[in-house]
Amino acid sequence: MPQVEIGSAVFRIIGDMSGLATTLAGTESALSSLGRSLTAAGMQLTTMVTLPILGLGAGIVKMGSDFDKAMRNVQSISQESDASLARLGNRFMAMSSDMSRTVESATALANAFYFIQGSGFAGEDAITVLSVSTQAASAGFASTVTTARALVSTLNAYGESADKATVYADLMFRAVDRGIGTFEEMGNAIKYVVGTAALTG
Repeated sequence: MPQVEIGSAVFRIIGDMSGLATTLAGTESALSSLGRSLTAAGMQLTTMVTLPILGLGAGIVKMGSDFDKAMRNVQSISQESDASLARLGNRFMAMSSDMSRTVESATALANAFYFIQGSGFAGEDAITVLSVSTQAASAGFASTVTTARALVSTLNAYGESADKATVYADLMFRAVDRGIGTFEEMGNAIKYVVGTAALTG
């Protein structure tokens, strides 16, 4: 009788071990499947999240580098101190963040300011021309640089000061309104004819 019970006990242990092995095999399979799913999810996250974040970071670094280069170009003409240049850069950033004034970046504004300074306007006069240029560009669907070139070319041709920038911007809008071209097209063309137009009155 004890042998039967022992045999029975041995049988039960073996049976239980067999069940345990089956359970472990199933668990191993489930864990393996889970591991494959997590690996796939990780690869998808890398593609959809990590890589775009890295790309965004690279873009931000480039934007910062481009802005710094544009500001150094401004400094090459104005000869401002680094502290004064930083304040000017903050003004460009504030302007670029005001969607009611412009949709252009601070770098684009700095590039336009560089052109304005190189055309004979400095300090607050250059800021005035830039401010009018950004508003005219936004309303006329043109770039600030193109608008600034048109404005300073006209102001210089007629010997006008920065405070007349709004007057000439309004005249340009009227010309576009009555013609078939765009503000961008006129802005690119006006620099070639405004000098002659000013001479003929």
